[in-house]
Amino acid sequence: MKFLKALPRNIIIACLVFYTVFGFFILPLILESQLEKAVTENYKEQLQIEKISFNPFTFELQVKNLVIPDTHSGGVDKERLRVGKLLLNFEIFPVFIKKITFKEAQLENTHVYLSFYKNQRNNWSTLTPKGEEEKTEENKSPWTLVLEELSFSQNHFQFRDFNYDQPVNLPLGPLSLKASQITTQIGSESSLEHLFINMGEQGTLLLKGKVGLTPPKVDLHVTAKKFPLSFLTSYLSSSTYLEIPRGSLDINGSLNYDQAVFKINADAVVSKFLLSKSTDQSSILEIEKADFNKLTYSTGPHALSIDSIVFKELNTHILLRPDGTLNFKELTKNVPEENAGKSTDKKSAPMSYNIGKLTFVNGKLDFNDWQIKPKFEANIHELNGDLGPLSSDLENKIDINLTGMVEEQGKFTSKGFFFQAQKPMNLDLGVNFSNIEMTTFTPYSGHFMGYEIKKGKLFLDLNYKLKQNRIVGKNKVRLDHFTLGEKVESKNSTSLPLKLAIALLKDRKGQIKFNLPVEGQTDSPKFSYGSAIRTALFNMIVNIVAAPFDFLADLFGGGKELQLIEFENQTPVFKAANEVKLDTVARMMEERPDLRLEILGTCSEKEFLIEGQDQPPLIEEAKYKEIGLARAQLVQNLLVKRNISAERLYVMAGKKNDDSIGPSGAVLIFKVD
Repeated sequence: MKFLKALPRNIIIACLVFYTVFGFFILPLILESQLEKAVTENYKEQLQIEKISFNPFTFELQVKNLVIPDTHSGGVDKERLRVGKLLLNFEIFPVFIKKITFKEAQLENTHVYLSFYKNQRNNWSTLTPKGEEEKTEENKSPWTLVLEELSFSQNHFQFRDFNYDQPVNLPLGPLSLKASQITTQIGSESSLEHLFINMGEQGTLLLKGKVGLTPPKVDLHVTAKKFPLSFLTSYLSSSTYLEIPRGSLDINGSLNYDQAVFKINADAVVSKFLLSKSTDQSSILEIEKADFNKLTYSTGPHALSIDSIVFKELNTHILLRPDGTLNFKELTKNVPEENAGKSTDKKSAPMSYNIGKLTFVNGKLDFNDWQIKPKFEANIHELNGDLGPLSSDLENKIDINLTGMVEEQGKFTSKGFFFQAQKPMNLDLGVNFSNIEMTTFTPYSGHFMGYEIKKGKLFLDLNYKLKQNRIVGKNKVRLDHFTLGEKVESKNSTSLPLKLAIALLKDRKGQIKFNLPVEGQTDSPKFSYGSAIRTALFNMIVNIVAAPFDFLADLFGGGKELQLIEFENQTPVFKAANEVKLDTVARMMEERPDLRLEILGTCSEKEFLIEGQDQPPLIEEAKYKEIGLARAQLVQNLLVKRNISAERLYVMAGKKNDDSIGPSGAVLIFKVD
């Protein structure tokens, strides 16, 4: 003050006037000139500024309508940056201690445009001037920047990336921010009161917490509501034919960054999610809601952990194409030859993961098979249950417990475990289907059996065990009132007498029960489980129809000898031991109501052979036929007395036996209508 008092008043006034003129009028022109020069050198663009003003008494700098155009980068944006209003209020005295302090910084109506292109450049690629790097001096103390308050509102950020088949277009805004005590001082933290970002019509993202600049450090609470996921389609477009037409994300958790390590702890919800095929918009996966509970992720090392994921109303579609491929195979694009085989020297460590449980609530699975005509369709709905845990640990055991409905009234359950990551795989899985309408499988029956299915219910109890590449399948099958319908022309249908096999299998309750064991070596290139099932079923039917009495004897006793009722020579009087045979045959007929029985009576010359003679006496052939007919009629009558309807018993014309049909007597032959 004494110094000022010693100065002449005119000098003081002159300095004050000069300071005022310089601050209000000259300094803004200098700043504008320097900004224009920097922009021209860096971006070869003509900077546009409506006004720069500075108050030398309040140290307040204000910039209005600053625009950095984009006419040389070759991009789609006409501008790189547009600032509606920038307000800086700083202190000048701390400059002398290498500290620049801004009391306040405000940004309003600012638009930032950032676009990445396929030639590894972006519209800001000239941000750093070319030239020699600035040399740093040892023991040179750095400047400290302090921003006591930072705020902006009604700002927008436009992000584009043209490195994908479908470019990324992610508009964010309006954005608002309020932060305090932002500084570059080592070890200091700034307070982020809020960073609020709007995305889409309803999506919002809110960040709060602490941020450190030197070194970089972040400790934020993250809240996202209805954040749209459709922009992820662009990242799928180069390698798949998938798109995400809709879906939103809610997050409540924390984000931390310290010493180059990211950590995320959150609960997340994905809602109204749809994954579809871009070529025809057909649905691939639809989820009404998915809850990700206690999700944690870390980059040091890479690790993902989720307590549970609950899928509500998950709906997926599986299609087997005419060429035998699944619809999922068509979802990936072929890798261009110039990119094939490319690899990088750096190999990142595999990410460890652990998902405690996947839970399904009221899910749905549609299955279509277009390999056959007519096309087969099946629907599994009300899918409930869980499986897990899923883990990168090769020894992890995955338990399965699922239930669901098949079509309208059918049910299925699945319970067991498997070690998917183990090689070879270890599996023990039980699957049960009950009350399944067999008419659903008419396309398959017409294709493979040559008949429609008129009616029937299916009950399956399946168990698969796989260990050391050897699979053992125990399949218990029950069919209720299974009935074939009309004949279907199919070049792939079997020539086996299926109706006879069904009649032999079906009991008087209308049930067919059998076991179908399957074994095979899964590492054999010739092994196919579906083919093994068909082969086992084919062999079973062949054995049944080839030796029906052998098959039924396993159930009712006796053996192949039941097929022949033996008689005394030259007479229609059968041997007493055959009473037991007829009792057994009657039980077979009673338990197999769809069977018909043809009775063929025969008589041979050997029956008339007199002891000591080589040739039997001459007898007319009619006599042999007469005896054969009488024998067949006797068997018919005795079976009728055992409560077998005569309508099911057919007496064949008697026949002279020339030993081509085996021993003489009454031969029993099972038939169906």
